Amino acid sequence: MGRKVFLFILIFSIILTIGCTNKDILTNSDQKTDIEKTIEYLASEKFKGRLTGTENNKEVERFLAESFEKIGLEKYKDNSFFVPYKHNFYNPKNQKFVMVLEFDNNTKEELIYGKDFLPQNMIANLTIEGNSTFDINDKNIQNSVVVLDNLADLQKIFNKAKAVLIKKKNFNKYIVVRDSGFPIIQISERVYDLIKDRNCKVKVKYNLKKEKIEANNIVGIIKGGNNENALVISAHFDHVGAVADKVFYGAVDNSSGVAVLLNLAEKLIEYSKKNKLDYDIIICAFNGEEFNLQGSRAFVNEILHRYDKIYNINIDSIGYKNGDKLLITGDGIVSGYLIDDIDRFFTQNGYQCQIETEGAYISDHISFSEKNIPSINLSDSNVNVIHTENDITDKIDFEYLNKISDTLFDYIILNVEKLFNIYNEEKSITEHIQNDKEREEMEIDKEKEKLKFGQYKFVNIDDEIYLIYKQEETFSDIEEINKVFPNFKIQKNIDNYEFKSATVLIDTLFPKISEHVIGQIYEDKEISSDRIKYFSLNYLNKADEDNFIEINVKIQNEKYGYINSFFGEHKIEKKQIVVNGQTFDILYDGDSKHIVFVETQYSKNNKDYIISIGKHSKTVVKIKGETKIARKFGWSDDSLEDVIDFLKKINIDNLAI
Repeated sequence: MGRKVFLFILIFSIILTIGCTNKDILTNSDQKTDIEKTIEYLASEKFKGRLTGTENNKEVERFLAESFEKIGLEKYKDNSFFVPYKHNFYNPKNQKFVMVLEFDNNTKEELIYGKDFLPQNMIANLTIEGNSTFDINDKNIQNSVVVLDNLADLQKIFNKAKAVLIKKKNFNKYIVVRDSGFPIIQISERVYDLIKDRNCKVKVKYNLKKEKIEANNIVGIIKGGNNENALVISAHFDHVGAVADKVFYGAVDNSSGVAVLLNLAEKLIEYSKKNKLDYDIIICAFNGEEFNLQGSRAFVNEILHRYDKIYNINIDSIGYKNGDKLLITGDGIVSGYLIDDIDRFFTQNGYQCQIETEGAYISDHISFSEKNIPSINLSDSNVNVIHTENDITDKIDFEYLNKISDTLFDYIILNVEKLFNIYNEEKSITEHIQNDKEREEMEIDKEKEKLKFGQYKFVNIDDEIYLIYKQEETFSDIEEINKVFPNFKIQKNIDNYEFKSATVLIDTLFPKISEHVIGQIYEDKEISSDRIKYFSLNYLNKADEDNFIEINVKIQNEKYGYINSFFGEHKIEKKQIVVNGQTFDILYDGDSKHIVFVETQYSKNNKDYIISIGKHSKTVVKIKGETKIARKFGWSDDSLEDVIDFLKKINIDNLAI
C-alpha cells in the first residue's frame, strides 16, 4: 500500500512538472515576461543548442508560438504563428568527419569528432593527406599539414599548406558549409601534445550531405491604424547545436535577444491597448540565422510587398557581462538615418555606443538591408564567448537586458512614428534605380559627375535629400594611384602584359545631414588603403591590345565580414593547382572547357583576400542584329601550363594591400 501511495505521488509530481505552462516559466512576480527565466530555459540542456532541423529546435518553435499566444500577440498569417520556409539542412546524424593520425612506429589513432577535433570552417567534401609540421617556413609546406598553438601565425601559412590544425582549449562551432576553402581544424590540447614531438601523417575526410527541410519562423503582429507601414522587431532563436559531449547552449547568442523580444513585445501590447499605433509591429523570432540567415531571408521576400514602408530592429547577442559597448550595426547608405537616430537616443539615455557599418556584424538585419529596407542590429561590441561551450547563463547581465528592453520600448513609442514620416528623406541611389525613377537617376549621375574621387555632398531633388558620394575611381597611371594609396604596390609589367588601369572602390562614407550644408562639396579626409573594399587591375598585351589580363580583388577585414568567391553558387567545374606554394582554384566553363578565371585566397595583416585572375580577348559579336564588343576566355584546359607559368610571375603578396 505504501509503495502504491509513493508511486501515485511520484506520477502526480511528474505530471505537474510536465504540465508547467510557458507562463510558469516566463513570468516574474509581476506576471510580466521574465528575461532571466526565459534565457535560463532556452539555454538549458533541454534544447541541446537549438540547431535548426532538430527536434530540439522544433520544441523551441512550439514554445515560442505558445508564448506569443500567452502575451497576446495576434497571428501573423493563415491564422498561425508558424511561418514555414525551405531550409538547407546538414543533419548531424548523417555527416561523416574522419581524422586519423598515423605515426612512424606503425601505430595510428582515429580521433573523435567534437572531442578531439572540430572544423573551424565546414567544407562539403574534403580529402587531404599530409605530414604534420610545426615549422611555418617548412620548405615542403604545400604538401604538409601545419600545426599551430595559436592563431597568430595563421595568416602566414593561409592557403599555402594542405591544411592547418590549431590548438584550442575551447572549440568554436560554426555550421555554415562551403563548397571549397582552406581547411582550418581545431584540435584539443591532448591531440596537440600527442603529435608535438612525433612525426605523423594526418588524414582528413569530410563527406557532408545536404537535405531540404521545412523549418519555421515564429511571427506575431500588433496591428496599428495604418497597415501600409510596419516596424519589424526580430531576434533569432536557433543556435549551433551539440557535438560529442559538448552542448553549445547559446545564452548570449541568442537566448538573450529572444528574451528581450518577448519582454518588449508584451510591453508594446499593453501600451497598444490604450494607445493606437499608426503602424503595424511585427514580432519575429527567426530560425536559421546561424546558417546563412535562411529564415529571415525567406521572410523578407514574403513581407516585401505587404507594406509600403518597413523598418527593422534586430537584437542579437546582447547582455554579455564583458560585452563592453552597445554595438549598433547597419548598412550606412540604406539605414543611415535609423543608425544615427538610435545612436542618439541610446547615448542620451546613458549608453556607451559604438557604430559599425558595411557588414561588421552578420545577423538577420542584413536580410532587410539587402532589399533596401532600413535595418539595424543591437549587440555587444565584445562577443568573444559566442559559439563556445562557455556561452551560458552565468555570463549574462540580466539587469542590463531589462534596461535595454525598457529603452527600446521608449524609443519605439517616442521615435518610430517620426521615422515613417521622414522615410523618404534619405533614400539610397539603389532604391531609386529599383523604383525606375529615371529622371532622378539622371540628376544624381549629373551631380556625381561634378565630384572628384573622395568628394561628397547632399543634394535636394524634388524635396528629397540624397547623399552623392564618389567612392569609385579608375586610375590610368601608377604614380597617380600611389598619391592616394601610397602602399599600393602595382606591377608595371607581368610577362608580356603592361599595366593599363586600376579601378578602386572604397567603403561608403555616411556623414550626418545635420552637420552639412545642402549642395556644398566636402572632402572625405579619411581615405586610405584600409578603406578599399575591392579593386581591379587591367593589363594589355604589348603586341596585341585586344588581349588583356584582368585581376580582381575582394578584401575582408573585421569591418566588412565574410566575403564570397567571385563565382558564388554558380555551377562550374574546378580543380586545384599549387604555384609558388600558393593554392589556386582553376574555374572552368563546364561545356567549353575554357578557364573562366583562376582564384586564390590570401591572408595578410588581419585581412583576407579573394583574388581572381582571368585572361580575355575582345571579339565582335552580333546580338539581335546589333554589333557589340564582347570578351572571350583566353585560357583553356589545353593551356594549363601557360596558366601556371603566368601565375609564377604575379606577386600575390603585393595584391594584399
